[in-house]
Amino acid sequence: MKRFFIAAAVAVMSLFYAQKADAGILVDGLGVTAGVNFSTLDGLKDLNMKAAAGFNVGVLYDFKISVPVVPIHIQPSLTYTMKSADIGTKLADADFSVGYLELMASVQPSLDVVLARIFLDISPYVGYGLHGSGDLKELWSRDVVNKLEYGIGLGAGLKIWKIQALARYSWNFGGLVNTTDTMDDGFGVLDVYKTIKGANFGGVTVSVAYIF
Repeated sequence: MKRFFIAAAVAVMSLFYAQKADAGILVDGLGVTAGVNFSTLDGLKDLNMKAAAGFNVGVLYDFKISVPVVPIHIQPSLTYTMKSADIGTKLADADFSVGYLELMASVQPSLDVVLARIFLDISPYVGYGLHGSGDLKELWSRDVVNKLEYGIGLGAGLKIWKIQALARYSWNFGGLVNTTDTMDDGFGVLDVYKTIKGANFGGVTVSVAYIF
């Protein structure tokens, strides 16, 4: 699955590059990106949820599409993203993190102002979980967590010279866990499962990219 995401990212970037001349697509360049995530578990009630910090790092490719009204940039990217959550219950607090390999396509309607580019960000994505960690890592080792994730992000950003700054809120669709209430409860995993059933990661990402 990891090879699939890497191959898909290369294929998408190659397709855009091959078609750029005929479709009025201009290549801005290859870039590197890194940032911080502040995520939590959406869909949970009656729990003391706190945003937990993670990080993201990866590569992107920037394309500009010439359209009559508003310039649009498309930035496919492949990143490693750590998503975390702090969960407070009546008994104790716990933390849980999942590291994902994410393939994202950021669509950016833009406005050029002097030396800057101001843009909106619409970013559908898919990802594959590589590992789990934290107090609830037993969920991962018992194959309770969905490896596949998908969702969309909305945000805004600013690019000056070769530096791009972006803030985005992401919603992850689907469920975080993939099992049933009849699972073996030998390690207390069932109680945790019932608590987070129907929840998924969501939160804010702040990143900076350098585009060569």
